[in-house]
Amino acid sequence: KLFDDEATSGAPWKWAKAVGVVAGKYLLVETDSGFATVEIRAARERVLCERMLQNSDSSKPSSQKLLIPETVRLSPPAASRLRRYMDAMAGIGFQIEDFGDDHFKVDALPAALAESGIGCRDLLLGIAEDIENGGVRRGGNRWREEAVARCICGTIPKKTVLRIEDAQRLIDELAASEMPYISPRGKPTMVFTSFNELERRFGN
Repeated sequence: KLFDDEATSGAPWKWAKAVGVVAGKYLLVETDSGFATVEIRAARERVLCERMLQNSDSSKPSSQKLLIPETVRLSPPAASRLRRYMDAMAGIGFQIEDFGDDHFKVDALPAALAESGIGCRDLLLGIAEDIENGGVRRGGNRWREEAVARCICGTIPKKTVLRIEDAQRLIDELAASEMPYISPRGKPTMVFTSFNELERRFGN
């Protein structure tokens, strides 16, 4: 389990302070009742996924226009699969035009992706290649939007450079999310150690 019995129930913590980053992958966080080791990628996936799904709940999902529209060419099988998810992608803020001949023009991305640094080709290729198996097992636009969001989250880099203020913002957003303890792909976002456990281990 992520938290032992002495940890705060409900929200991950009453207050938290980002201490530093280890190995470019883990964020050390001091809390009111112990410390958490947060996997940065899993935490970013959770925050990003919930942002996109909240965006899809609005009547007009917010998008971020690209300064220069990007044209992406996919293989015929990948292009065919992508076309099946165009409505779901529009539902979370994509603005994509099918140019034919397996070419797609990307005019805008979901606003939540504006600072993610994920390239358009990687996004479309990942959605086209990775989403199909999950999508065919369950129907409905909501499931498709969730599947697209999970697929996008899977393209987040494993390592990242975080300034301490960005790290603090990430843990605050994670704490405010609906499911802070697990990523959209089913991985834990954090491991917690209480101060009482530390005391026991050091024999105090």
